[in-house]
Amino acid sequence: MGHSFKNLSFYATAQLGQLDDRLLDKKSDLERYNISVYWRPSAWQYYSAYFWAGQQSFIGSPERTTTVGLSASYKLTSKLLFDINFQKSDFDRDQWIGSLNYTLPNNHVISLRGRHLDSDLEDKTSVMLVYAIPFGIPASRKKNIGFLRGRVYDAEDPQRRGIPNVIVNVNGVTAVTDKKGYFHFPSLKPGSYHLWVEERNIGLNRVTTLKTPLKVRIEGGEESRVDLGVTRSATLMGKVVVFRPVDKRYIFIEGKEEGKREVVEDYGLSNLLLQLENGQETIRRYTDRKGRFSFEQLRPGRWFLKVYNGNLPKFHYPEQETSKLELKPGAKEEVLIRILPRLRPLLLIEEGEIAVEE
Repeated sequence: MGHSFKNLSFYATAQLGQLDDRLLDKKSDLERYNISVYWRPSAWQYYSAYFWAGQQSFIGSPERTTTVGLSASYKLTSKLLFDINFQKSDFDRDQWIGSLNYTLPNNHVISLRGRHLDSDLEDKTSVMLVYAIPFGIPASRKKNIGFLRGRVYDAEDPQRRGIPNVIVNVNGVTAVTDKKGYFHFPSLKPGSYHLWVEERNIGLNRVTTLKTPLKVRIEGGEESRVDLGVTRSATLMGKVVVFRPVDKRYIFIEGKEEGKREVVEDYGLSNLLLQLENGQETIRRYTDRKGRFSFEQLRPGRWFLKVYNGNLPKFHYPEQETSKLELKPGAKEEVLIRILPRLRPLLLIEEGEIAVEE
């Protein structure tokens, strides 16, 4: 548990478990507690304090220890830095560590360091003068492996906060995002890979903004980057209905419709093929026996809904063969697809009778 304010932050952890020694056939409880506070009133100084209690090791014969500590750092000038640290362990062992560091114009550093240890067994003080020279040692990445980094974040959040504990898979190799949503594959052979995320880890009714599996190319000695946004999925539902004319003096014939005549709903059209596509993916559905259909887990954005004419009744046509839809995150849209008859007037001509004499 932790929280950060403007200049103050704190962090606390608790670990509880049990050690099962099968060789000696005994069990013992294990626990660790840690509390730390960090305060930075300005860019020139900071102070921190911590308390730690519990077993240092969870193996062998763990012994319980307690430690408290205080530290401070103060920048006297832009080149001169002073810091000090105090630590008390098991309340019978005190340790002081301090240093004074000065940075020269050529970035060399002169440090005066001191340490004082006070315990039941010994009382010792040591002082050391250090002169540090930085070396620029050239390094290069291995050419026979590549690297893949990325981030999984909330696409609906204005601050694009990362989503932790998301499992990312690359050709069977997995990684888990950290608390800021970052993941890392440090060693991949050059070639093409397919990346996807476990949907159950990103939340209910949520999808990635990019279609997965996502093809990724890894080059030797280079780092590739993939960022995946996560948003609420959209749903599109609807019904395909066949309409009939109200006026029965009109019949169905192929050809151009002459004028617009009044029509009414007749029945839902079953087994009709519908296609939904957005330029990256294509999804097809058939209507059920009542003419209903449903597209779920859709990525928000612009989609095009197309009606195939293969199973339409004779002398009928869709009012709109292709419809443009804008689906927002979390939206549940309903549409009605009208299948209309082609109408022409029917002219009945009265005929005379023919008499036949025997």
